[in-house]
Amino acid sequence: MSINENTNKGQNTLCKVCEKSQAKPWLSAKGYRIARCTQCGFAQVLDVPSAAMLSQLYETLHTKHIKYRSGQSAQLENIRRLKFLQKQIPNGARVLDAGCATGDFLAEAAEAFEVYGFDISSAAIAHAKSRLPHLSERLTAQRLEDKGTSWKEFDAVCLWDVIEHVTEPVVVIQRMMDYVKPGGYLLISTPDFGSFTAKLMRSYWAFMTPPYHLGYLSKQSFEHIFTHRVPGDIMSYETRGKTVDLAFLLYKLNQMSSWLAPEFLLDWMAKSQLGRLKLYIPSNDIAYLAVRKPYVHPSLIEKRN
Repeated sequence: MSINENTNKGQNTLCKVCEKSQAKPWLSAKGYRIARCTQCGFAQVLDVPSAAMLSQLYETLHTKHIKYRSGQSAQLENIRRLKFLQKQIPNGARVLDAGCATGDFLAEAAEAFEVYGFDISSAAIAHAKSRLPHLSERLTAQRLEDKGTSWKEFDAVCLWDVIEHVTEPVVVIQRMMDYVKPGGYLLISTPDFGSFTAKLMRSYWAFMTPPYHLGYLSKQSFEHIFTHRVPGDIMSYETRGKTVDLAFLLYKLNQMSSWLAPEFLLDWMAKSQLGRLKLYIPSNDIAYLAVRKPYVHPSLIEKRN
């Protein structure tokens, strides 16, 4: 059975972000229908795979990333994330990496911060524990929507390349804000649906890869969320490109295309010196934002919503 079979074909296209207008049909990518809201700019995949099929997808996704992406490229990206985090909070603070995958960012940030992490993939968490045994007790396998009852509030919660994978971004953002202490930060990186690159490439945009990505947010979408849905002050919003190696670039292009490259070709690229050649793509279509949780009484939060 393919990932696109047994999908949720519900006709309710109410925008998942603003919940005030209908998301109108926009385009189709890889056989998945995508609708866009004209009010807040959010785009959502309509044909959502079942929870079981998504779980199956993410149990194997981390092994592909390890296989095709060089450690050096991942480290460069995580150094950039660490610097962005250090602009917001002092060293030594408590940090939660939500959707930590195999622990690349945790490994980079562990010397500067008291780090914790979780991920939906039990296989990814098992790999993270094996490579980071000193953090093993701080790593769990759970869904973003679940509550980690034993955890205290954090100075910062990081959602690195995560929010685009969920069907209910507001629900997830609210859950993550529940983890953040007042005055702390929620840090997010995600493809910027409002970028020039996204508008130009449309269904050929590098991040238009359902069912891996199920929702697409822009600055307009985030401003709506943190003004009307989840109290938060956007302190920083930046857009950047990305450093990748050629093997990982070919792997991502393969995800985007209806034509599938032979696996032996992908494997050969991953093992070759050519495949490990790094390049920076100045697409400016990856958003980095820092959102501060306000010191607000619950009654005022209720009125704001």
